[in-house]
Amino acid sequence: MNDPKFKIGDKVWIGRFEPHTTKQIECPDCGGTRHLHVTLWNGEEFDIECKGCARGYDPPSGVIKVYTQRAWAEQDKITGMEISSRGTRYSFEHWDHHYSWEEEFVFDNEEDAKKSAEERAAAYEIDDTARNLAKTKDHKSWAWHVSYHRKNIKEAQRQLDRSTEALHYAQSKAKDVL
Repeated sequence: MNDPKFKIGDKVWIGRFEPHTTKQIECPDCGGTRHLHVTLWNGEEFDIECKGCARGYDPPSGVIKVYTQRAWAEQDKITGMEISSRGTRYSFEHWDHHYSWEEEFVFDNEEDAKKSAEERAAAYEIDDTARNLAKTKDHKSWAWHVSYHRKNIKEAQRQLDRSTEALHYAQSKAKDVL
């Protein structure tokens, strides 16, 4: 375990980033139509709602949101620290909130803090884009969606046919009661 780089009361720089701007781009799955056209092996065709641009219970919108990150450095005074086998964590307190950072994100100068924030923001944007594309290009979920509902329709039709047959048989065996 290494000695901490800073001590309580030191003024340090912290590199931070947050979502800054949002832009909407056309959904790469449905092309903004909010629906996908599906053709099955037997030639049957139908449309299903696009899940790539739908969020939660909301219907598809035809667009996905893309966020850019804003990186900056801010100076603060260390008010506490926690040293463990995982490393050193510095605490910062203000009248309305308390937060802490691992030592790797705390610097003695503004330039290094901002550079760290910019690198982490860029990595976050890459990961966020990958997450968006994974959500919108998950072809397996479309196939599952189609086959699941087709199976349910077939099962419902089988039960309807069976019940109709049983009803006709029962009616043919019923005695007229006056």
